[in-house]
Amino acid sequence: MADATDRKLYLGPKLRVLRRELGLNQTRMAEELGVSPSYLNHLERNQRPLSAQMLLRLANVYDIDIRDFTARANDGGSGELSEILSDALVRDIGIARDEVLEVSENYPGVSEAIARFYRALSDLRRLPGEAAAGERGPAPLVAPIDWLRETIARAGNHFAEIDAGAEAIAAQLSQDPALLQAELRARLKDRHGMAVQVLRADVLAGTLRHYDMHRRRLMLSERLAASGRLFAIAYNWSIPTLKVGSLGTHNALGLALAKDARFLLTSTSEVYGDPQVHPKPESYWGHVNPVGPRGVYDEAKRFAEAMTLAYHRHHGLDVRIARIFNTYGPRMRVDDGRLVPSFLVAAEAGDPLEVHGDGSQTRTLCYVDDLVDGLLALVALPAGDGVHDPVNLGGTDEV
Repeated sequence: MADATDRKLYLGPKLRVLRRELGLNQTRMAEELGVSPSYLNHLERNQRPLSAQMLLRLANVYDIDIRDFTARANDGGSGELSEILSDALVRDIGIARDEVLEVSENYPGVSEAIARFYRALSDLRRLPGEAAAGERGPAPLVAPIDWLRETIARAGNHFAEIDAGAEAIAAQLSQDPALLQAELRARLKDRHGMAVQVLRADVLAGTLRHYDMHRRRLMLSERLAASGRLFAIAYNWSIPTLKVGSLGTHNALGLALAKDARFLLTSTSEVYGDPQVHPKPESYWGHVNPVGPRGVYDEAKRFAEAMTLAYHRHHGLDVRIARIFNTYGPRMRVDDGRLVPSFLVAAEAGDPLEVHGDGSQTRTLCYVDDLVDGLLALVALPAGDGVHDPVNLGGTDEV
């Protein structure tokens, strides 16, 4: 049996994905790597293996991690795909394991699409049996994109929370466009590990902006006006927050449904916005601004709650929703702007303890160990009326 180090590496699809993420054509990438376009074409088509010398060139020119680039996909993805392809509907094709591994490793998007189709097929297969048994069938399957369109239409394309969130962030930033761009760059770097770089127009090959996922770098064309650069930077700071709350939650719910697992959503008290009642019961709908500075966070969480309950109502998924209030404990970031770390940092430095507003605000603080106990207790509750609705989790003593 050959040693793992002797295994030839055919990574054409990964190389093609890298080239496209960098916004390069084959001729330009071949020139930067010092090879001919035809040789690069052979590599991308898996007609030649990727040599150690080429791997080193890729690492040096494009600053990639060789281990990540050459790593085989974990068994989880190929295992799920193998299970799907063993279904009686396609079992007779006899798809080889090597083919399954190649799809799983090099085309994860295709694997996920197949998995979603199979989950939908499984749902449809259950419907006739439940109808024959006289059971109440599940609600009709609703595509997430259709549900989202209906939700936006009902709201008249207006979400107050987004406005409130944007205003909160704007209050922390400079009004000077030059200073604002520098502050947004610093936020991207410090909070998300993303760098911003302005490049020559010819480097970006006809596009004004491109995000390099491998190096976590936002590349902007020198042809992009200052206002356009500012918008692109702000876009890349806010969009990931919305994607995590919407697409991330959607993907996690799909996995829970496929595995018949209980799902816990850790939401936030921010869904209440600027409340007009105190204390805030779970029945309170909130007083929020969807287009404010903090809207990207608040709306992402509100959407996540709506999506979670939609999966419960339409698919019968067993869900729990925890709205987490102010929590503190070890390993908090000193620069995250929350009360406890801000006061501790100021006190340690001998600076005044800054209180925003008129000083009449109150907080209820919950230690992280107590919060974890609450989350475990919530998950352990047996399914029943009301258990799927949101639950506030936090301290009880006001300070």
